[in-house]
Amino acid sequence: MTGAATRTSYEFDPSSAAGKQWLDKLANQMAATGTKCQHISNNAPRDICDPDPEKRKAGIAVAKKWLDGAKTIGAKSMRVNSGGPRITPGPVVTADYPKNDELVPYLSHCIESFKEMADYGGKAGVKVTLENHWGLTANPINIRIVVDAVGHPFCEASPDFCNWEHEYLMYNGLKALAPYAHTNVHAKYWNRWKDNDVRRSVKIMTEAGFEGTFALEYEDGPWDGVEGSKYLYREVLAAL
Repeated sequence: MTGAATRTSYEFDPSSAAGKQWLDKLANQMAATGTKCQHISNNAPRDICDPDPEKRKAGIAVAKKWLDGAKTIGAKSMRVNSGGPRITPGPVVTADYPKNDELVPYLSHCIESFKEMADYGGKAGVKVTLENHWGLTANPINIRIVVDAVGHPFCEASPDFCNWEHEYLMYNGLKALAPYAHTNVHAKYWNRWKDNDVRRSVKIMTEAGFEGTFALEYEDGPWDGVEGSKYLYREVLAAL
């Protein structure tokens, strides 16, 4: 269309010369201002559970570059999405009981990828985490499966208070993930759900022994971003 606005987007490469220079500058500025980086919610590494080994390899390589970058700015943890289908394969009817053979390879690939990333993260001093997002991680039990199978201190969960597929997961899903989280949790408000008791969610985490950081994340609701963040701040503090 003639006269239509166009936009070209570029992904930041933390391993490039310019990327490293920018991160060093950021780290120096953070040190000068007393600013700390707790966690990176990263979407850059892709295809972590993809059936194609070359895609998985490329996704892991991107994650490693970011783990190095995270180390530069002192991040304690970094989320990596599982990749794969946005909606996980469902079970099929068999002669006796439903079975989900299609899901198993995705979990297997995810486990092996996170083993490699956790090993690398351990050397960098940055944990790799799984958030209840889309794909495999929409189901909190899949996150537990991966973290248990990886069995590495640098692989854990980073739960989000609101990223659930249905209302019955709001607190039950969080209870399932709370023992697997040690570093970072997203204390979110999102009006997608009518029942969004931030204090209740905080209590679930603290009762499970969580001693990490509650990162305030205001998604959408009756306030603007500033007032929404203030609301979260008050609610989290009140529950601690």
